[in-house]
Amino acid sequence: MDSTDAQRALASADAAAASVRGKGSLPAAGLVLLGIAETVLILLFGAPLIVHGGSAGMILVIAPLIILTVVSASRSVVPRHHHSLYAILTGIGVTITVVTMTFGRGFFPESWAWWIAGAVLAGVPFYVAAWIEYSRRVRS
Repeated sequence: MDSTDAQRALASADAAAASVRGKGSLPAAGLVLLGIAETVLILLFGAPLIVHGGSAGMILVIAPLIILTVVSASRSVVPRHHHSLYAILTGIGVTITVVTMTFGRGFFPESWAWWIAGAVLAGVPFYVAAWIEYSRRVRS
């Protein structure tokens, strides 16, 4: 093997590695959009607005968290410990959402401060996941 063949082999290996890394990444913009959707849905179905969806509203509120779980678990190639990281982030998001919705409807139904703080905090796990994906993509 001469130097030209070696350069071709290295270029081929680099292309294959980039392809594998690309299959293991979630789009950071999609994660940010899911976080925004979570925030808006909590404000829409929880805060003292006209819309009160009951059980259907609660299902819509947790839909972005379900999407995050399914998409992150169905990736074929992931960096080490990312499955557990996404599971932890999803658990934190579910906990914040449930506490916000349950206590908000029971104890703070008219408090905008409660609903806004809870909605923003419920979006944080999505923003953290987006930051992780973005920084991983920039490093590689």
